[in-house]
Amino acid sequence: MYATVDDLDIFFGSDEMGVFDTARKEAILSSVSGYMDSFLGSYYSTPLDLTDKPANTVNLIKHICCGLARCQLHDDVNSNGFETLQRSCDSANNMLDKIKSGEIRLQGLTIKPVILHHQNTRLFSIVSES
Repeated sequence: MYATVDDLDIFFGSDEMGVFDTARKEAILSSVSGYMDSFLGSYYSTPLDLTDKPANTVNLIKHICCGLARCQLHDDVNSNGFETLQRSCDSANNMLDKIKSGEIRLQGLTIKPVILHHQNTRLFSIVSES
């Protein structure tokens, strides 16, 4: 998982996150991490190994994960605060789209090699450094 239950409390406060069951939060964080991998896997080997990576990369991944988890936790949100929550959800998804397109690169992580094939024949490999 790219974030922990404690990270949710840090980002959004224990008052907001304390109303949710810990097991539910862990399950959603796990699910969201898998969702993120479907985007991150376009450029990086997943799951990401964030050990000893730059703090800005680790914090970005945690922030996206927590933001998406918050959206899932509040799936029953009524109209109060919905616009703010929706902007947060949209922002997290937009960041994933930018990572997937290569517009945003994650510092400290190596881009995985891309092998191009044509009619089951390997043409060449491209290896790009971040």
